[in-house]
Amino acid sequence: MGTWRLRGHTCSQIEALVAQIEGAWRTVFGSDFRLYQLDRDMRFADSIDMNKDYPSSWAELMDPTKDEPGYPRLMLENRAYQTRVFRKVHLEVGIRQDNIQILHCTMYPRLEYDLPILSIDVVSVKDRITLALADPCPVNADLRLPEFYAQPIREMQERYSLGKARDIPAWASSILSPLAVVTSPATPEEVGNFIKYAITLVRYHTEVGRIIDPVSGAGAAARLQTIRAAHKHYCTQNLRNLKTRRMLEASFGVEWSDKYLRHIMFDFEG
Repeated sequence: MGTWRLRGHTCSQIEALVAQIEGAWRTVFGSDFRLYQLDRDMRFADSIDMNKDYPSSWAELMDPTKDEPGYPRLMLENRAYQTRVFRKVHLEVGIRQDNIQILHCTMYPRLEYDLPILSIDVVSVKDRITLALADPCPVNADLRLPEFYAQPIREMQERYSLGKARDIPAWASSILSPLAVVTSPATPEEVGNFIKYAITLVRYHTEVGRIIDPVSGAGAAARLQTIRAAHKHYCTQNLRNLKTRRMLEASFGVEWSDKYLRHIMFDFEG
C-alpha cells in the first residue's frame, strides 16, 4: 500500500487489492493518470479526532475502551485520481476498532463515454472476508452490458471459482448487472480467486477506458442522456444503502456522514 497511512493495519487481502488496483491504474494509464482533488478534511478521517488535533499521526491516540465514548473507533483513508476518460477513480480503505475492515473502489467514467461504472466492495470481519462484490454497473436502463464488454467478463468468471452467490440488497438490484459477483468466500481458495478476478476486471476495465472514444454520431444526444440518467441513478441508489450510512453516522454524525457520502463516495457530476 505504499504511502497509505493505514498501511500495515489492514488484512492481507485488502492490502493486496489496494496495491494491485493502484498498480494496474498506474501501469495502464501512464502519464494520463493524475490526482483528483478531494476535500482536505475527508482524505483521512478519524472518528476520535474529527478536529484534526493530531494531524501528524493517528497512532498518537489511544483507542477507546468498550465502555468509553467513541468506541468503536473508525478511520477512513481515501485516494482518488482522474484521466481523460475517467472523471474519478476512487479507493477507500476503512478500519474499525472492532475488527471490521472495508475496501471500496469505484471507477466513474466521464459522461461522454459509454462505459460501465466499475464497483468493487470488500468487507472483512476479524480477518475473514464476509462480503466480496465486483461489478461493471451498466449505464443502460435495462442493465445490459455491451456484448464486446460482457464476453471477456464471462470468460474471466469461468476461469475462477468465485463461490456461492449471496442475495443482492434491494437498493442495489436496479444498478448491478447480470454478471455481478456478490459472494461470501468460504475458503482461502475462493478468497484468492475473487482477488484475482477483481484485479483482472480492473485491468480490463482500465484497458478499455484507455482506448475508448466519446459517444458521437447519429443518436448520440439520446445515448448521452441515457448515460447521464444511469450515473445519477447509480449514485442515488447507493445513497440508499442504510448499512453504510448508519455505520458512518454512528462514528461521525449525521451531517458529516451525509457530506462524505455525497461528495466523496457517490457524487454525481451532472
